[in-house]
Amino acid sequence: MILLHCIILVFLWCSFQMILLAPLKNSSAEMAHMDPSDIILTPYALERLSLYVNVVFATFLALASIQTQCKRSIMNLVLEVFYATLMFWGIFVLCGADPTQNILHTLWSALYVATLAWLTPYNNTRKSNNFSAKLSLKLLFQDDTLASYQLYGTVLGMIPVQILNILDWGAQVQRWPLPLLVGSTFGWVVGTLVGIIQTRSEQSRSIHPKN
Repeated sequence: MILLHCIILVFLWCSFQMILLAPLKNSSAEMAHMDPSDIILTPYALERLSLYVNVVFATFLALASIQTQCKRSIMNLVLEVFYATLMFWGIFVLCGADPTQNILHTLWSALYVATLAWLTPYNNTRKSNNFSAKLSLKLLFQDDTLASYQLYGTVLGMIPVQILNILDWGAQVQRWPLPLLVGSTFGWVVGTLVGIIQTRSEQSRSIHPKN
């Protein structure tokens, strides 16, 4: 279990660095003459964004499929991620994302956040077949401890990054929708690490209960 956690964390970090962040060095040189405000208003390359999200989604879905080993359960997972994507897209719009501009950028970002927050590759706990019921269980830490920490980590990780994005630095990582991806990724990593520690603590208490 711990080995699988480590492999997924390394995979996510490496793919994030190679696919998304590495090309920013070239973009920084090409856009050096631009005003910081114009740099921030220039969205990130859609091709790179979609490639990264597809790689992560396909990998997480494949790992979840190996554990479920049931076509119906896999289809339910895909449908749940679709619902979660719409939910996060609505949240992004309510928080200020323009629903009429860079629509695909926002949708790909919503799918990515939904994948991290919902499609936990190594969690096969299914206490309910209803999306809203599962969401409530996760929010109340009544489904799976690790999955709940990942959900909270993913969502909360986006908040400080979005606040810092208000500063007009003209940094490449401020281009839409990179702040969402950076915040959710780091939040998911922290949530996963905290969830692992908490899960092992709970397992240890169950094996060695206090008298």
